[in-house]
Amino acid sequence: MAMIIFLFSSCVTPFYLKPQVEISKNKDLIFHEGKPISISYLKNSTVAIFVKKNETGKLTLHVLYKNNDSINRVNILPENITVIGQSNKGKQSKFKVFSAAEYLKRMKNTQNLALGLMAAGASMNNQNAGYVNSKTNSNIYGSAYSNNGTYINGSANINSTTITYDASKVNEANKQSKQELYETAKTYDYAYNATEQGLIKSVTLLPRQRVEGNIIVKFDKYYSEKIFITIPVGSEIHEFVFIK
Repeated sequence: MAMIIFLFSSCVTPFYLKPQVEISKNKDLIFHEGKPISISYLKNSTVAIFVKKNETGKLTLHVLYKNNDSINRVNILPENITVIGQSNKGKQSKFKVFSAAEYLKRMKNTQNLALGLMAAGASMNNQNAGYVNSKTNSNIYGSAYSNNGTYINGSANINSTTITYDASKVNEANKQSKQELYETAKTYDYAYNATEQGLIKSVTLLPRQRVEGNIIVKFDKYYSEKIFITIPVGSEIHEFVFIK
């Protein structure tokens, strides 16, 4: 049997789904740093996989493909993976499997939208930062004769608000918000690059070659009692089952 070594690790502790495996000459279960890894051995290919669930409604399939053939190459197309979820009532639903390019495009669009909303909100707030309110309180005293000849003394308290515009406060607020936007954009770029490096792209494996990485799947928690995963490699089909 082929030696399986997982090269990627995560600094965040995720929730791992449990493989449902009957150990045989074609199936195995191992553990690596707490991760339960299901392995399928066929004649021309080997596939190892663990599955983690996050709070964003997605599954991450961490897959290792190995071409066992000593002569022929094989094309790996991660988006051809099939993932089906089953509810506790036996109903099933096919999950969306993202290609690397598709998922990265969605991620970038979401980041750009968030940055745009952040910039628009900051611009409105910064303009308001230039307005300065100053309040004054005045007491007015006076006296007068009424219609019936009575002499009356009186006073009144008057509050007034003066609004001025201070451009320097707007400039200061703009400078601060631009820095915050820059730091957020840097954080987004780091997350994007880390995600991009970890995803498996379509690739041709030469004889005895392997590739490892992540595949993102849209997840529906209603259909989470069992997860059925089918991974084609050339003419061979690797099948896996995971439970909560």
